[in-house]
Amino acid sequence: MHRRAVILVALAACSKEPPEGVSLVTNQDVAVDGRLASMGLGFTVKLAAPLPDSRGITVRAACQVGADRLVDVAQPAIVLEPGRAVKVDVPLFEIERPPARPSRCDYEIWERGVSTSRLLYRRCGDADSLDRPCPPNVISRVAAGPTGVTAVVSHAVAKAATLQLRYRATAHRDLSPGAQLVRMTSCPGHRNDDAWHDIGFLRTGESRMLSALADKVGRPAPGTACETVLGYAPEPRGEITELATFCHRDAVITPGECPR
Repeated sequence: MHRRAVILVALAACSKEPPEGVSLVTNQDVAVDGRLASMGLGFTVKLAAPLPDSRGITVRAACQVGADRLVDVAQPAIVLEPGRAVKVDVPLFEIERPPARPSRCDYEIWERGVSTSRLLYRRCGDADSLDRPCPPNVISRVAAGPTGVTAVVSHAVAKAATLQLRYRATAHRDLSPGAQLVRMTSCPGHRNDDAWHDIGFLRTGESRMLSALADKVGRPAPGTACETVLGYAPEPRGEITELATFCHRDAVITPGECPR
């Protein structure tokens, strides 16, 4: 084939309209010195008929790191119009990256409506399937109690002018939409600092990692014994069931209340 003809054929292939649904899905993970520096997903979405009450899309990533399945959810600001292809780049785990390279990440892309949603794409590891759910992460339900949730504080350190905390919630059963993890932090002589986090998207065996600056607490003096209580609420501003209490003095964290 003539060189000019080859170029024209290649250009025609490149300009071909993407198919209906989600296509051209690529990982955008970046590693520096063998450690994850960023994670993300890129794809094109084109719908002939978006939901009547469409509010865009939701991207869900569930990544296996050892025995933990860590989850992040992103809702990029896009508008879906009939027949129009939209290129989407979604950063994931921006605030808390997995502590090590995941052995597998399962991805789901949903169209989000006001009253309903629909699954557009699912990739379980390296296989694409809209019919086969990703296998659950097997986890014991014994320690979860009636809420079906356990929680732990993993890091506490005074940084700059405030107290920095890291904590996580783990679901031992599928949680209901709207479920919340509640953090309540107090230090003697300082204001209390509370935060509410959506965990209603967690399924059995999944965890959400969280990081926060307890701005209202500020920076406690060295050696101050502070307490963080983690709780569960079935809905935003609902009744709180305490899950666990942790005492943290500087960077040392111990389960239970601080000695009085």
